[in-house]
Amino acid sequence: MRIVFAAAVVVLSTILPYAAWAQECRERVKVTSTSTLDRYAKENDLIIAAAQMSSGIDEIATTLCSRRDASPTVLTDERITRVTEKYVNDAIEYGHASRIGAIVGEIFDGQNAIARPDRRHYAVLTVLCPVPIEESHVDIADEEKGSCNDRFMVDAGTIAVRVRSRDTALCLSDIPVQKSQRLSCSCTMNGPNSTSSVSLQCQ
Repeated sequence: MRIVFAAAVVVLSTILPYAAWAQECRERVKVTSTSTLDRYAKENDLIIAAAQMSSGIDEIATTLCSRRDASPTVLTDERITRVTEKYVNDAIEYGHASRIGAIVGEIFDGQNAIARPDRRHYAVLTVLCPVPIEESHVDIADEEKGSCNDRFMVDAGTIAVRVRSRDTALCLSDIPVQKSQRLSCSCTMNGPNSTSSVSLQCQ
């Protein structure tokens, strides 16, 4: 019994520090990736409104921190940034990125990142307001993301888009968006004092 207990203590003393390190590693990678994503969005005049991107960052963190050579000297901020930048840049250009494992293999191991695409699909949506709207807000999937004339990275699929002035909805539509599509939608009000919302006109 004492031998079994001693063995269990040894196992736990190994697992617990590793679990704490792995969690710390994932948090560090997510912070760096999120910062990289914010900078990329600002540099490219883009608002990231894609809910799937958070799962992409989680997968980047899990993939990097599960590497056998994972350590602060290997998982540098510069390398983490390169992984995140390639992922989001491919997502914008092609509507999907290479699988995260392939991107990590290219940057860390010099492998060729040509691989099957990631399962997440994206598009770019621009919301235009030909008639100026006072205190405009653009909600995507019921969350405030920006304002008139902003450009959004969105998930492919059908998304709810609402344009409002303060709390008054002016335009509202469920918009089908295809992978890699560049779509522009205009909110043309019935009139400056209109109180009923109209559909967005997209092309």
